[in-house]
Amino acid sequence: MSGTEEYSIVRTENGFQVTGTSRKVVGEQTVNMILDQTLAPDLSLRRYTLKVTAPSGMQTVEAIRTAATVELKSGAKSGPKSKSFPFTPDMPVLDNLITAHFQVLLDQIRGIPPAEPMTFLVPQALASVPGKLALEGEETGTLDGKPVLLNKYSIELASVLELVWAEVKTNRLMRVEVPLQRVEMVREGFALAPKAAALATSAPPSFAEREVKFPSGPLSFPATLCIPAGAKGKLALVVLVHGSGPHDRDETIGPNKPFRDLARGLAAEGIATLRYDKRTHAFMAQINPSTLTLDEETIDDAVAALAFAGTLPEADPDRLFVLGHSQGATFAPAIAERAKARGAILMAPLERPVDQAIEEQIAFQGKKAGKTDKEIAEQVAGLKKTFARVRSGEAPDQEMVFLVNAHYWRSVMAHDPLGDLKRLKAPVLLLQGGKDVQVLKADYDLALKALAGKAPGMGEAHWYPELNHLFFPVEGDASGAEYGREANVPAEVVRTIGVWVKKQGGAP
Repeated sequence: MSGTEEYSIVRTENGFQVTGTSRKVVGEQTVNMILDQTLAPDLSLRRYTLKVTAPSGMQTVEAIRTAATVELKSGAKSGPKSKSFPFTPDMPVLDNLITAHFQVLLDQIRGIPPAEPMTFLVPQALASVPGKLALEGEETGTLDGKPVLLNKYSIELASVLELVWAEVKTNRLMRVEVPLQRVEMVREGFALAPKAAALATSAPPSFAEREVKFPSGPLSFPATLCIPAGAKGKLALVVLVHGSGPHDRDETIGPNKPFRDLARGLAAEGIATLRYDKRTHAFMAQINPSTLTLDEETIDDAVAALAFAGTLPEADPDRLFVLGHSQGATFAPAIAERAKARGAILMAPLERPVDQAIEEQIAFQGKKAGKTDKEIAEQVAGLKKTFARVRSGEAPDQEMVFLVNAHYWRSVMAHDPLGDLKRLKAPVLLLQGGKDVQVLKADYDLALKALAGKAPGMGEAHWYPELNHLFFPVEGDASGAEYGREANVPAEVVRTIGVWVKKQGGAP
């Protein structure tokens, strides 16, 4: 996405007037927005209008305040909608990617965020959303080449993290970043000072990497082989398999790269890894989404990666392991069985039906977004009915259900991950975070039960109470917004995997 925005905040006899124009280009589509907002002397909302013009049509969004309530109204092709909420003066408007709103918010707090959670109005979503605003600290940058001291703020709104930089001296907005959406909005002439590089040490790097490619069907997958620095002889090797979505080889999520953490950490443990760009990341233009199945998207390529790994001069073909995260963990037993891997490492596998997990996630995110119990119940009920139609075969293959078509979901539902785990003859390592809001303890308990039915020494499990779905430490409750904060997979997790691989792999 690229674009520009201009806005002004002008004092009037009765308060302030905020106006602005915005032009954003997403792919080949251009979206134009016109903002008109009236504020009281204390900067609280009186009236707000946003006119959005896009190739799909025009939409007008409004927020109209009365004495004790605010009515949000949206007029679009689907028909007008409105909702009312209780109003308080400290309730800011924070609509989607309107930088003027962040400046108004900065002027409201005057450098001192409230200690208690806030409620934000999001008119485009017809929502009143609880959130948390915090001062992260001071950083530096330049404006038109001159140094500026900055306050850095964070806003956690439902499952989204937004980062905001403002000049300390003037309180002027300089930069807004939404890490998980890869969005950055910067004042013209401003640059954030680069982070200081880590101090060089005399210790040599613990890993060496080289780019490789492997075949899977007609495609050639770009990948990275990571081995211990100075390694000699044949090594145990772990193939890393991503979660759902079009991931790159590092499983990049916001500023984080958990697969890179794992690969380099395991190299320090004396273990090689192969990580690769997922089919839906590397070859999106060559994929027919109407016929894509889970096997094509995940399992076939992982099996091909393991077969290729066995041909590498650095790898011991008798000591190949598969490590899956999330969706990759769910189907790691099937991958390990087909590839005849030495063992399988499962990081947060989903063991309950996928539609049940999605319904629970929708309910969780709806609650975080401030939806009422009735709204959440209606949305979940609708999703249940749709997934029931998918399971029964009533839904046509190309009917879109939760971002993908029914054909793809039926290919997922045709698998039996828990049964695959029970039947797998190779040893299994199970890892789960206690603050995971996507894969729950119920899944961990099912996997534990499956491991309990295996022969002694064939199953090992570790529970990490303070880690989330990405196996990052979380302070307080997890929401998914923390995925936007820089973090790393803890050494404890890497070491656990390394010890287990060595135990299962035997002597080189």
